[in-house]
Amino acid sequence: MSQELSQHKACEEPKLFIQVLGKDHPEGHRFFFYDEHDEQEQPGLTDAVEEEDLPEPVSRIHSWEWEAEPNRNVWLEIASEEGDTIRVPLFAGVGQTPWQEHERDTVFQQYVVQPIVPLALWQSLVDDASHALPSRPGYLYIHYRGALWREIEVSVSEADEWQFKDVDLAKHRDKSDAFVDDRRSATGQSLTEIWLPARRASSWLSGEVKVAFSDVQWSAARLNCLENDSTEVNQRFQSVSLQSPSERVVSGQLLAAEQLVPQRQRTPCLELQIAHPPLWVEDLSGSAVSSLYQHALGEQQSFDKGGPEAVNGAWNEANRDASPLKREVGLRAAAADVVCQAYRPSSTSTQPEQGEEPPNWEELPDGGDVLEDARQRHIPGLIINDPLFELRHALSQMQLSQNYLSILLERCAAQPHYRSAIMVQKRIMPEYIGGESNPLRSLASNQALKYLGGEFHTSVATLARDVAHRLWEFHQTRLAELIGNSAYQRALVDYFSLEESDYLSGFCLAEQCFTALSLDPKRVDILVDEAIPTLFHTANAATAQRTLVSLLEEGSTAPLHAMCFPDSEAHPVDQPFVLPEEESNDGTGRFRAKALADESKRGDPPDTENLQTVEVSLLAAAARLNAIGELNRWSGAMDNVFGRIALSGKSILSQVADQGERTAMAARIYMPPFNASRGALHTLLGDLTFQPTGNMDMNHFVLLGVEDVQSGMTFGLDSADRNYIARNGHRQFYGDIYRTSSGEQIGSTNQGRLPSIKNIGEAREVRFIFAPIDSDAAEMVRQGRERIGFTERAIGTTRLPYLMVAFQAMNLGQSAAVIKSGEDLKKISSLVAALFDLGLATLNLSDYITRRYQAYQFVISTSQFSQKIVISNGQANLFSRMFPRLITANWIVARVAGVMAAVTMAWEAMERFKEGDMDAAVAYGFAAVGAAMVLVFSGPVGWVGLALLVGGAVTGIMLTDGPLEQWVKHGPFGDQRGVAPWLEEPEEAYYRLQGILANITITARRVPPQERDALMNQLGNTHNRPTPTSFLMGQMWQEHLQQRPINTVIEVKSSLPGMGVELQDVAIIKRLEGKTYNTPAFSGWVKESETQITPILTQLSVHTIRYFVYTPEGKHALGAQTGTGYRWEARVQFREMPQVPFQSNNRFYPAPEPLKETPSNMAEVFDSTSSNSDYWVKETLNV
Repeated sequence: MSQELSQHKACEEPKLFIQVLGKDHPEGHRFFFYDEHDEQEQPGLTDAVEEEDLPEPVSRIHSWEWEAEPNRNVWLEIASEEGDTIRVPLFAGVGQTPWQEHERDTVFQQYVVQPIVPLALWQSLVDDASHALPSRPGYLYIHYRGALWREIEVSVSEADEWQFKDVDLAKHRDKSDAFVDDRRSATGQSLTEIWLPARRASSWLSGEVKVAFSDVQWSAARLNCLENDSTEVNQRFQSVSLQSPSERVVSGQLLAAEQLVPQRQRTPCLELQIAHPPLWVEDLSGSAVSSLYQHALGEQQSFDKGGPEAVNGAWNEANRDASPLKREVGLRAAAADVVCQAYRPSSTSTQPEQGEEPPNWEELPDGGDVLEDARQRHIPGLIINDPLFELRHALSQMQLSQNYLSILLERCAAQPHYRSAIMVQKRIMPEYIGGESNPLRSLASNQALKYLGGEFHTSVATLARDVAHRLWEFHQTRLAELIGNSAYQRALVDYFSLEESDYLSGFCLAEQCFTALSLDPKRVDILVDEAIPTLFHTANAATAQRTLVSLLEEGSTAPLHAMCFPDSEAHPVDQPFVLPEEESNDGTGRFRAKALADESKRGDPPDTENLQTVEVSLLAAAARLNAIGELNRWSGAMDNVFGRIALSGKSILSQVADQGERTAMAARIYMPPFNASRGALHTLLGDLTFQPTGNMDMNHFVLLGVEDVQSGMTFGLDSADRNYIARNGHRQFYGDIYRTSSGEQIGSTNQGRLPSIKNIGEAREVRFIFAPIDSDAAEMVRQGRERIGFTERAIGTTRLPYLMVAFQAMNLGQSAAVIKSGEDLKKISSLVAALFDLGLATLNLSDYITRRYQAYQFVISTSQFSQKIVISNGQANLFSRMFPRLITANWIVARVAGVMAAVTMAWEAMERFKEGDMDAAVAYGFAAVGAAMVLVFSGPVGWVGLALLVGGAVTGIMLTDGPLEQWVKHGPFGDQRGVAPWLEEPEEAYYRLQGILANITITARRVPPQERDALMNQLGNTHNRPTPTSFLMGQMWQEHLQQRPINTVIEVKSSLPGMGVELQDVAIIKRLEGKTYNTPAFSGWVKESETQITPILTQLSVHTIRYFVYTPEGKHALGAQTGTGYRWEARVQFREMPQVPFQSNNRFYPAPEPLKETPSNMAEVFDSTSSNSDYWVKETLNV
């Protein structure tokens, strides 16, 4: 303060000084005086005001001459646009005040008024920093001097100027001073600042001024409650400090004018879609959000493209703490939708409804600075909590998280090889399936399935879904923490205390929160499998689950529970719901059944222009579009709201309760929503009760429905049944399906989980044990050898030559069988090699026997041929010296066999190389080298070559890729595509993969009498009860089966879905009759004849087809007398039924191997007598 001004004020006559902080205050406020009893106006004193500006602190001084003037009450008068001015009490008992001054420090007068602009506190989700944003449009309520002081409508004009309009609360009170009107017009003049009392009689008002912001106008009942109940006031209002502006953002305190950064007016519909609203509000150009959207779009495009950029770029950047897109789900969802839109059929593209046009994130409008005027006039901002916006924002972000994940799954479904990816994800990637170790899990380490940027992980959006799950968990947990906080629940009383249709606002918002908390990411994301070991994140919904249970379960003490559900003691569920005769709104938000019941009787939905909240407006708009059914439009809309609350309870029950706990827990979760529905829709549901059936007189009651919690069946149907009925208007049946020998079908099948394929083979470890020659261990071995020497001599006839002849004979047989399926050069060379190998083994065996035993003449002759000298090599030159002097027939055959072995192994190596099977190719290559060494060298080098030949061949066989490995390497996700182009076609690739995993097996067993009787009884009941089918056999049909009894079942099992229905089963079943022998020389069975049999009965069930047949009694063989025995031969092939009649379909199972093209001649494939048996499953069965 200047020295001159201080001296001037100090020398004046006694005065009253009221200091209004700031400068250039707009017209509309003035101070009005009453006597101390507020009965007599003092217009003369009011008009005698003198005003002047004070530079330090920046303020305007209002002063009045006060000599011999008694104490007066000062009121604040606000100009009005309609009717009389609005007056509210400001200071009581004021009198003359000496001028306050200090030489060095800033001092304030005894009475101070602080103008403010309301700001909303926002705690950043990104860095936890505090932000002060301009207040949203709504209502600011001020509590002062123990009463509701002012109600101010807050808005911003098109010129980006604040508009604060007071409601004249005094005009809405009755004679008892209670509020009576629910809708109150704001008649005050539009102002750009709000005056609040800050200092009274030299004391700062600490905690006496309280404020609260709401986006709806409170009902009269709510105002009365807050004015009469101090506890309610303390729970809803917050105390504010107006003493001195702060440099920091602190709720309940002033923020200095110079700290008011430029900000635009609030746009809630846009802010709810971004994780960090200040990014929009604090950027007047709009470029910050647009730039971040472009960043999100680039990330989603990288994820969709795959490759190194997806892994090293987008994914790594998304997981950085400093990522610009941290916590951002709305922009990601918008970007993912743009990416997905390019793959949607044009017929499915939907235009948004009017009023629901999403923001154009690429070109957002600029805005004006709504705080510029306050900053220039030194008007600070008052930071106020906005719990309703925080709650809505958390709910919106959670809903966007679900939307983002759904869009990613939609994009996955649009991938060309999605079905193959799903099968790989469910069948190969898990470590365990059905509690058992997955034998196919080893293939997951293949680079094609391991590389995160590869085709497979791109097809199932692994990286993007990892980000989505992290966002889901964060936003769902945040929503749970907010809605679980009693302070945020009490803010919802603003909605639950409204009247008429607006009363539904709280239920709509609560239902959306309950539904969001009940969502389980593991169920929404069908690609999640907990058995897949991964470093990726799967959202944990534990916090949300606990919060929702605490809000829903009976007996909850949460404030929100009392708002959403009626008192269980006042309305027991085993008695009809009785509405109270009189019901009043006490302003606490407690459940009002009569108000809801009256609302449900409304014929048409309310006019949206008269509704306060967007939730009820959308509900009314949707109700107008619904067809009139059993309920009118509005009551039907209400039923949807309360029905979804009950569904959220059912969803959470299946997540948190074990099977044994669900029955006990179900009542605690279901009863409150059931009771709420009975009250809200009292006309329809008020008489419904929950009763044990033993307590009911069924002559006076009707059973409307039943729910089995453990099985999940409601009204006798499970969720799948109800969905099917809704879509198709009829019931879908599950279970066994029977077909008689005439081909009549009865029923259908259902698809289930793929059966586990048992792992085969084992790893063996070979070790050599050494001991010193003079050790005790060596002596013990010598003694042991002497004891078992006679055993070795006894079995000496079983030597390597004998085994080699048997082995080579089998090799020749296999080669001959292979060449029958088709002739090519490789098969012919393999057959020739087998012939020479067998010949060499035979010659060696004859030599072995002749040297050791007295052999038959043909054996001696064979040995003589083996040693016959064909060529006498004089070794005259260097080339001839490479060969022995005497070249025998055995030597020639051995060399030819060696050449053929080398050629065969080299050929195999080349083929494996072409197929990309490098490990097998290397093994066969070593075998070829070994064969060449055996051919050229003898002695130790030859033995090394033999070891390479045998070891390489065996290793090559073991390392050769199986069909599934071939599909992984050369299929749509492999890194060696091109060898089999058909595997890059989506339908063909999926068909081949399904064929590999089909695992078709055929077994047979005897049918016990009790099983047969049970089957007959079941079939008898099926055919004798009235059914729509025209093929009724009844007792005659059963008598037919009695003449041809069933005693054998041939079972065909597979993981193929729809066997016998969508897949036609072609079964060639033959009964084989043969002679049995049981003599010392031979014991076995020899086929003599075969008869093709039509099954007596065929039974279809999930993944199993059973063919019931009759096996005649056989005759046992006794001594030299032969017997008669029966066996079964079954050939099975499945053929996919064409979806379009008369259109051919080349899908059959067993499918061709991955690297084999589908045969062009389908007649040969379907011919069961063809020599090519690769496309049929054949088994000979002994029962």
